Amino acid sequence: MPEVGRLSESLEDYLKIIFQLERERRVARVKDIAARKGVRMASVTGALRRMSKEGLVHYGAREFVELTEEGAELARKVLQRHDFLRRFLTNTLGLSGDDAERDADAIEHHLSVETLGRLVAFYQFMDSYGHGDLLSRFLQDGCSVPCGSCPNAEKVTHPALRLLAELEPNTWGRVGWLEGDAPHRLGLVEKGILPRVRVEMEARHQGQVRVRIKGVPVTLSEEQARAVWVQPISREEGLASLP
Repeated sequence: MPEVGRLSESLEDYLKIIFQLERERRVARVKDIAARKGVRMASVTGALRRMSKEGLVHYGAREFVELTEEGAELARKVLQRHDFLRRFLTNTLGLSGDDAERDADAIEHHLSVETLGRLVAFYQFMDSYGHGDLLSRFLQDGCSVPCGSCPNAEKVTHPALRLLAELEPNTWGRVGWLEGDAPHRLGLVEKGILPRVRVEMEARHQGQVRVRIKGVPVTLSEEQARAVWVQPISREEGLASLP
């Protein structure tokens, strides 16, 4: 499984740009990559050669660039981190949009999965409870029992949420809650399952659940899929998140 942080920050940024160009324009050209990155085409060529050796892109001189399956998965993970961190910095810490965007760019490449998992838990906790007296228990045990004194605690058991494992094929959902203790949440975070991520149910077969995130296939165990609560959304809303 490709891991965020295995490449330099610059190369991971190139992967993000190629991923976005492929979805916006169906192809990624060297000149377009250079323009979006703000560098010379020679710099892009050197980076593409390195990524090609890593098995992350298909690239030949004067040709279009195409992400391999491994490259697309790694790019998706970096983008999911960025999107989550930007929301965390704005919604939880109250930063402005510009500051959150800049800081998410700086942080996304360097966080360990364990740290990211704890930020996800903190985000969920604060979004649902709004206070910190149960935070230590939540981080350790994945406590999902609503606090009786919280007026907004019903978010945890909101009737609109459904288990990811119960979605029908070719339907969409937005991640609302990750159940389980810290190790279980960590396994989901490693796969890029983060709050508010849009997922498309593809199939269930022999104890595995296959979904797509930003068009990239992700396989979960049945147990993992039953730890993810999603809000069903329309196909149109799901597809709107792909670029």
